[in-house]
Amino acid sequence: MAERRAVAVTGGVLAAGAIVLAVIAAQISQGLTSKRAHTCDGMLPMPFSAFALGWAAVAAGLAAVVLYAARWRRPLPIVLAVLVLAAAGFVLYTVYGDAPTHRFTCSG
Repeated sequence: MAERRAVAVTGGVLAAGAIVLAVIAAQISQGLTSKRAHTCDGMLPMPFSAFALGWAAVAAGLAAVVLYAARWRRPLPIVLAVLVLAAAGFVLYTVYGDAPTHRFTCSG
């Protein structure tokens, strides 16, 4: 029984950590997009931290899925962990989507 509880807690912490990391990466990406629009400077690079946090979120989500799938046979935690992994993957996709730079972002 203690092992099941440890798996549940560890998987939950990994899933929650993945969400937190993904949200922080999304905020960094959104902040850069906003800064590019306000300064009309599309050449501002995406900070490395956005990529690192996005990949860390994907890794934590994947670890939660693997942990739940290997040790926990109830479907709800596995489904929730897969959704967390999908959300982290989507955030990482948007970070890479915001990464390209363009010379001019403002007209006029």
